[in-house]
Amino acid sequence: METGIKSREQARHRLRQVLVHDRAMLSPALLDELKEVLFLAAQEFVDSDNDAAVLELEIRPEGALLHFKLPIKGLVRQEELPIV
Repeated sequence: METGIKSREQARHRLRQVLVHDRAMLSPALLDELKEVLFLAAQEFVDSDNDAAVLELEIRPEGALLHFKLPIKGLVRQEELPIV
């Protein structure tokens, strides 16, 4: 029974993502390319896992939101980063 619920939630999530992509007029291929570019930019500063990176697009009435989740293992250039 647990597997059925998990599969149903995964299918619902995939359908939601397809609908969001359609509404935003962004193809999944374009989002994959954007994910790769963001990952490459982050690599200059942090040690992270590309396989665990997640890029999601969310459509809200006030506009679209892009969520980029990237597990960080550590800083690459800690001594060169500006103090904020």
